[in-house]
Amino acid sequence: MKILQEIKKVLMGGNGYFVIGHHVKKRLLDRGYVKGDIIGVIYNGNVVEVQYDQTFKTLKYVIAGSDLDGHPMVIVVARLPQHVFKVVTVMPPLDKNRFDRCI
Repeated sequence: MKILQEIKKVLMGGNGYFVIGHHVKKRLLDRGYVKGDIIGVIYNGNVVEVQYDQTFKTLKYVIAGSDLDGHPMVIVVARLPQHVFKVVTVMPPLDKNRFDRCI
């Protein structure tokens, strides 16, 4: 199963759950985003990078898409055991070498 399909299934009430930690809530506020923007990126975005986190021994997915206003946005989601996904950070895409659409 593709990772975005699995994340969407969890968001729609499937088996598992989605976690947004304190750091991400602060970044949302600092950067002018809302929780709905995260959902928007998941539903209209694409995985542009897969990273391995040595510390937590887990995969992280960099997803680039658009916020609810149509502006480019990037989220990083870690895949934890048992269909748990944690949003690691949210950010505007700035690196033209990594992202097709930048601010």
